[in-house]
Amino acid sequence: MRRSVTCHSLALLMVLGLLVPLMTPRSAPAQFFRPRLFPDSQPCPCPPPVPGLLLPAPSTDSCPPAAPPGQAQPMTPDGQAAPAQPPGSGQSPLAGMGSPGFGPEGGLAGEGSTFAAPQMIGDLLFASRSVNFFYNRAAGPINVANYGSTSIINPSVADDNSPVPTDRVSFRFNYFNNAQEVTGFAPAVFNPVTGVGTSFAQTREYSVERYTFSLEKTFLDGWASAEIRVPFSTGLSSNLDLNAGTITGPAAGGGFNVQSTPGQTLGTSATQFDNITAIFKGLIYRTDALAISGGVALGAPTGPDTTLNIIDYSSNLTSGVATIQRDRLIHIDNETWSLSPFLAALYTPNDRFFSQGFLQFDFPLNPSTINYTETTPQGTIAPLPPFLQNYPTLTTPFTVKDGISEQTLMHLDWGAGYWLLRDPSRTWLTGIAPTLELHYTSTLNNASVVTLPADNLLQLNPATGLLSQEQPPRVGNLNNRINILDLTTATTFVLGKRATLAAGFGFPLLGNPDRTFDWEFHLQLNYFFGAVSRQALTRF
Repeated sequence: MRRSVTCHSLALLMVLGLLVPLMTPRSAPAQFFRPRLFPDSQPCPCPPPVPGLLLPAPSTDSCPPAAPPGQAQPMTPDGQAAPAQPPGSGQSPLAGMGSPGFGPEGGLAGEGSTFAAPQMIGDLLFASRSVNFFYNRAAGPINVANYGSTSIINPSVADDNSPVPTDRVSFRFNYFNNAQEVTGFAPAVFNPVTGVGTSFAQTREYSVERYTFSLEKTFLDGWASAEIRVPFSTGLSSNLDLNAGTITGPAAGGGFNVQSTPGQTLGTSATQFDNITAIFKGLIYRTDALAISGGVALGAPTGPDTTLNIIDYSSNLTSGVATIQRDRLIHIDNETWSLSPFLAALYTPNDRFFSQGFLQFDFPLNPSTINYTETTPQGTIAPLPPFLQNYPTLTTPFTVKDGISEQTLMHLDWGAGYWLLRDPSRTWLTGIAPTLELHYTSTLNNASVVTLPADNLLQLNPATGLLSQEQPPRVGNLNNRINILDLTTATTFVLGKRATLAAGFGFPLLGNPDRTFDWEFHLQLNYFFGAVSRQALTRF
């Protein structure tokens, strides 16, 4: 209870951090997204430009951009100042903003300019679903005293993103230490009196390496952008063959001999294509030091399905040979689409400090299908007496179909930083900015946990020596409600006038089950292109 209150208190503080800039009075008037269909015909109310002086953002759309020093101001035939260009002319919504937080800094856009704030780093990884199941016996006289499990992940919009629409291509690498795991069993420990062995739980942890390629392109003269993210990852394979033993041949007097294989119950790693995300973002409001944007992300189920093929064995309690081989196949289709609306803000009160954040909600649009098949390639499972049946039970072989829905999530991401170096006159390294970020993720509804049918096998409890019906497999987040709070620290380096390179580390601030990795390493490279991007990002 104390941990839950702490998490929600921190989330409230992060929301207040985003709202404070909105309540800060600014000298320059605010501007909203209002595309002009035709040029204004009224004379410009702006004061005449003074060479070398950066003016605040105009309060109307009728003001022409100031001419560079040494160049005459454009005039109409009747002697009036030329009107502003209509949409489509490539003029950025942030161009000409001349406070310490906005606008070009000397010369043309993209020349001798600096970035207002680097991209947010993010924390990315969230475990949302697991598959839990019991092993009956590894071989004839070996009991398994635990269940197996696996887990999957879910990303966040704030990772490598900015509240401001930009033209860019990017590559991001994330390394998550001990982010996934499979629980199987260890080699058996035998009782010298009875000759019966017991295998206890053993867990193998998997680190995740994630590679994401992104492309963002602006439109509506830089007021909005569309982004596509294409990820790959190396980690726990989505296709697992978990085998408790290998048949070595027939046994005298019936049954068959089995060689226990505990190592094959701990999973394998693989590199695989993950879910693609499309993000649509647009500026809503801005002043000379504050920009607010909103948008929506659409997650497409392009990654692989989850398949677990689990083979184990059964026999009587003291027999040295197996009499039943059981094969369970759990297949979860990756078919859930997600819709994630978000709001974002960037605050730059001066030419050194910056703060930015995202508030995002993830809504699953449809469930995913679960197909479960159980067969007995060797032997037959005898029916249980009704008084021993504790779960809905089917007689093998059988196949069932069910569905599972993901949980609705809230992501709150907030960060701040300070430019230690901002010198656009340098050739290579033109900026250095350390940042500190907090990332909070919370489940907003209870988990959907699907309990699959049981069969007629009994399970021995080694602690009590009693037999009971084996618990059936379950699919879903058995931890139910989760609150994750991560801290990210990083440094961004501006390379020339078009690229940034950021590196940093992330650390979970809470213990299990509210943590999904031990620590994280980030590396992200962004290359900015296009006139709109150069104007919109120069000193923001």
